Amino acid sequence: MNPDAALARFVLAPDLDDDARLMLWRIWADAGDIDDHSTAAYDLFPAVYAALRDLDVDHPWLPRLKGVYRQAWTRNTLQRRTVGEAATILDDAGLDHLHLRSWADSPEHDLPLNQPTPRVVVRWEDAGRARDALVDAGWTPGERAAGGLGHRGVLQRYDQPFDPPESGATIRLTDHATPGESGRERSAAAWARAVPVGRGRAHQLHLDDRIRSFVSAQGTAADSMGWMIELTNALRDLDGTAATTLPTAAESATAARERIAIYAEITGDHIDVHDAETEPDPPGVLSLAREEWRAARRLGLGPSAIARHTPTLARYGLARARRRAGRVRRRLFSPAPAGGGGAPAAP
Repeated sequence: MNPDAALARFVLAPDLDDDARLMLWRIWADAGDIDDHSTAAYDLFPAVYAALRDLDVDHPWLPRLKGVYRQAWTRNTLQRRTVGEAATILDDAGLDHLHLRSWADSPEHDLPLNQPTPRVVVRWEDAGRARDALVDAGWTPGERAAGGLGHRGVLQRYDQPFDPPESGATIRLTDHATPGESGRERSAAAWARAVPVGRGRAHQLHLDDRIRSFVSAQGTAADSMGWMIELTNALRDLDGTAATTLPTAAESATAARERIAIYAEITGDHIDVHDAETEPDPPGVLSLAREEWRAARRLGLGPSAIARHTPTLARYGLARARRRAGRVRRRLFSPAPAGGGGAPAAP
């Protein structure tokens, strides 16, 4: 058995008897020194320490694992507190917000994890007011992430880190719920699936959206195994409901299936993966420019913002025209495939 898979099974399969779990631990521990293992296993160290502590296991690596566990616990505590403070500010401003995890609830049953920077999502049209509300409350904004390019534009996605006025963790204020998402229509689609939770104006997405976010954002299983714990915690939030559907872009469906297959093999949770519907044709240059103008207005950037991105829009228009011309040439001049049929050859 692959040592990393054994370690993940040790963490994620608590229903096994103690001897079987300890055998999985030994497979990983005996494969090399703690510093020689893959970086993917590091994400599991906090949960590994918690499991070894519960099993009353003594091991030379325990102090090292305990240090990682305490570091993760401290960071997670600060993150939950900071998200709660941001949620209060947005509540007071009358703005809806959603969280991809139940940060404010701090579920006690969650497996410990080296958490990524928490994301607080607001509606597309509310991003400017949400940013201003945090700034007015004394929060310090960091450098904004670059917006999407191509037919999604350069201003239609908002993503910016913020630090609270006192010591705490960084959060990301954003207007898109899942990776690759941007623009008014996509944001509205996510909010149509969001449901209110708790007090105030907080919302959460359904499980399939959270799965999509975890699997897409965490890269391949070789890069990280932390998403497996995120997924396990999400399923536990739903009282153990494990079967759901994962929509994913066609080009990433294979990778998503491979990652989910690893997770299903370890935990027994079955998750279906299907290709997402084909996206509609990208908008024309004029439509995109109009959307960029609206995005600049909602972020309070003023008329000069769209002008700064005119070269990008011009390059997009030129590339789109070239693609259209290339499709026309292929249809007119590509030879028919062998055996007849009259269809143009594949590009």
